[in-house]
Parts: sequence; structure tokens; C-alpha cells
Amino acid sequence: GLYDSALSIYEGLLAGSEGMERGGILALMAEVHNLKSDWPRSLELGADAFAILAPLGSSEGLLRACHVMYHVKMRQGSMKDAESWATRQMELAHDSGDAAALAAAEHDLGTLFIQTRMFDESLPHLEMAAAGRRRLGDLVGLGASLNNIGSVHHNRGAWEKAAEYYREALSIKRSISDMRGIASTAGNLGLIRKIQGDFRGALRYMEEGLGISRRIG
Repeated sequence: GLYDSALSIYEGLLAGSEGMERGGILALMAEVHNLKSDWPRSLELGADAFAILAPLGSSEGLLRACHVMYHVKMRQGSMKDAESWATRQMELAHDSGDAAALAAAEHDLGTLFIQTRMFDESLPHLEMAAAGRRRLGDLVGLGASLNNIGSVHHNRGAWEKAAEYYREALSIKRSISDMRGIASTAGNLGLIRKIQGDFRGALRYMEEGLGISRRIG
């Protein structure tokens, strides 16, 4: 498949590589193993990449290694470790002056705090992420950050505030044909409308989300 093909290319490039190039390739390999849900191998490669790249200063590969480590640790339920990697990623992004990387790191940390139900801590990070992504014109990232801000308000019981952010996120996701994103956010809006007693509105959003989910699997 695609992932195995990518790994075979990276392994070919790895032979004879050194320094920052080698660390960057290892980080890419860690990312692919994360996508394959091969978490032990992803962590091993991510740690190797970080060990090579950290002494060399901030780089795209180093930021990728931190993101992969954060993502795997969160999926494994190791939230303290995930927070440590996300914080490191944010510090590196800040030092590098890379606005896109900083917005991504803010989003990651905000998302982690949703998972740990630390909503007061989550919101400022997600708002920073959304603001940065809006300035950059990153519609994919902006849709994700707005959806997660909606999730914070949803969990706080601020239904209409949540719906406001979900609606904007859904509009953006429709504009870029982000089908999985549309399905997820439409489902979130359906839940809000159900809570508010608007069952017809809930049905409309739920049918949209379920219809997409059936088509894309």
C-alpha cells in the first residue's frame, strides 16, 4: 500500500544519510508508522529523530518528531507525556518563528486539554491556533481549530456558542470539500440541536454527516 511504498523510499534514502537529513527522514518514517497505528515503531523512530535533531536546533524534522511523539502518546492515553511533547513542540515553533508550526502546536496542546477535560486551559490555545490559521489562510487547520473551540463550549454547556463555532467550521469544511470534517462537524451540530429540542434541525445535520460517512467509509 501507500504507507509501505513511502517507507521503502525513506529506507532507501536513509542509507548513507547523516545529521539533519537523517533525522528528518527518521521523523518522516515515524509519521508514517503513526498513520499505520504501529505505535511502538513510531515512538522508536521519533525518539531517534529527536536525539539527532535536538542538538542541531529547530527544524521541520524536529517539529515533526515532537508532533508524532505527542500524537502517539495521546492515542496511547499517556496524557502527561503527550503534554510534555506538545509543550516542547510549541516552544520550538515559537523559537523558529514559523507561524504555521506555532499555530499547529497551539492546536495540538488545546486538543490535548479537551481530552483531559481541562477546558479553561484548552480555549486560549485553540483561539491562538484559530487566529494564526486565519491570518495564514490555512482553511483546513482553521476548520479544525474552530470545531474544537465549539467542542470546548459544547462541553461547558454553552450550546449556542458551540453552535456558532460549529457552523463556521462546517461552512469552511464545505468550501474546501473536507468530507470527513463535514461529517464530524455536522454530527456535532446535530447533537447541539437535539439538546436544544430542535429535532428537525438535528435530523438535517445528522443525515448530512451519516450520508457522507456511508459514502467514504
